[in-house]
Amino acid sequence: MPDDWSVVSTLDRHIQALGAFAVDEHNKQTNDQLVFVAVLSGIKKTEDDRSAYCLLISAKNSTGKLGSYNAVIIEYNTGCQQLLQFEESP
Repeated sequence: MPDDWSVVSTLDRHIQALGAFAVDEHNKQTNDQLVFVAVLSGIKKTEDDRSAYCLLISAKNSTGKLGSYNAVIIEYNTGCQQLLQFEESP
């Protein structure tokens, strides 16, 4: 794990909400139809005015096939969230 990053708890409701946000934003940006299932794992780095999250997310596609996706999300202290990256996990 990179320096200054810590493991997040997948039991944390906020982490699960960030995963759902990532899937929703991905769907808006791509017109995809993924359905959020759960955050499987993740790490977090906190800086002065924001936190960065790298999450491994489980989601179903439009045919119901389960897949894993990597997402990078920035959450600002103001509560605003931004999806920086979303891609299928190898």
